[in-house]
Amino acid sequence: GKNMQNFIKGRTSLVVAASSSELRARNLARTAQVDIVKYVYLFQCESAGRMLPLQPRHLLATSPETAERFSHAFDRFGDAFYEDVTIASLKETLESVPEAEVAKVPAELLSALVSRSRFRPPLCVTKLREQHAEPGVV
Repeated sequence: GKNMQNFIKGRTSLVVAASSSELRARNLARTAQVDIVKYVYLFQCESAGRMLPLQPRHLLATSPETAERFSHAFDRFGDAFYEDVTIASLKETLESVPEAEVAKVPAELLSALVSRSRFRPPLCVTKLREQHAEPGVV
């Protein structure tokens, strides 16, 4: 591979960006239909000493080809169907669940989970718990 600063149609296979709010990254995601990875992915590859397989959590934008490939291996929140979960990967997956999805969790289920001493709710569940709490009750 070759490192380039500019996108070249038909030759650029991967774009690195800090966030999807960057104008250039947004434009490439919309028009070029190319995979755009978070720059943190490069640091993870460096630490591992090899190119790591791309996963939804590494991407800011996904090409149609990659989205199709991911649809067979990951759920809509980026959790892998065929890989063992670690505490770190589970935490990352749970924290990436949008607030709107978290709000759909029934209060009864949340109460049952929170009552278990082994359950340490991630931030999104803590927020949901606060939303379902009666005023003045913590």
